[in-house]
Amino acid sequence: MPCTEDACTGLYDGTVSLGSILLPRDSVWVDFGNFDYYDASKRYTLGGRLVICQAPKSKGEPITLRAEWVCKDTLDEVIAHNKAGQQSTLTYCGTDYTVCWDFASRPALKVTPVIEMACYEVCSDSRFNLEMKFIQV
Repeated sequence: MPCTEDACTGLYDGTVSLGSILLPRDSVWVDFGNFDYYDASKRYTLGGRLVICQAPKSKGEPITLRAEWVCKDTLDEVIAHNKAGQQSTLTYCGTDYTVCWDFASRPALKVTPVIEMACYEVCSDSRFNLEMKFIQV
């Protein structure tokens, strides 16, 4: 869930992390709430009656996390962590979520330099904006 004002003033420590990787505290879960917690289908019988089937979803919620002004060292850790099938704990607003990278939503990791630069200019004090796509498992 996105941080509430109360949460950001001290009810939790503000840590946002992916496993042991610390991410900026102002990272944002941009697609929070854009998930149907129930699955449903409807069809008609040969006699014309409507049949509706509904069931709750237990997992599968997408989590798109946007982090800005990320240092090169943290970026390198995230890139090394970006592997298919790897489950991790994402800590956000004091809640832990078990997630894996969502490679079905391409790109699962989008990296944008804060300042456009030639590749030979990337150095340890460079900063990047990240968009990371996970799915809750």
